[in-house]
Amino acid sequence: MNEKIEFAEGFIDTGRYEKAIGYLNEIIDAEQNIKAYQLRGYAYYCMRDMEAAIPDLNYVVEHDHSADLANYYLSQIYSFLSDFE
Repeated sequence: MNEKIEFAEGFIDTGRYEKAIGYLNEIIDAEQNIKAYQLRGYAYYCMRDMEAAIPDLNYVVEHDHSADLANYYLSQIYSFLSDFE
């Protein structure tokens, strides 16, 4: 699985978010991998698909109480969404 995580990170780093999400979906389908959820949430965030990002990032926060990045992205999303209310 680590190899797929690394591929997904590379795709995210190069802006190929949909490709990264495909790899991350495979990982998540096989196991409940916290890092895969965080990366997929971040990929959705980068694509401005906030509604898809929120459940993944919430999952990370619920299962890893030291998930600073997930908390940060959630705060950014809620700030972004509140600007449109």
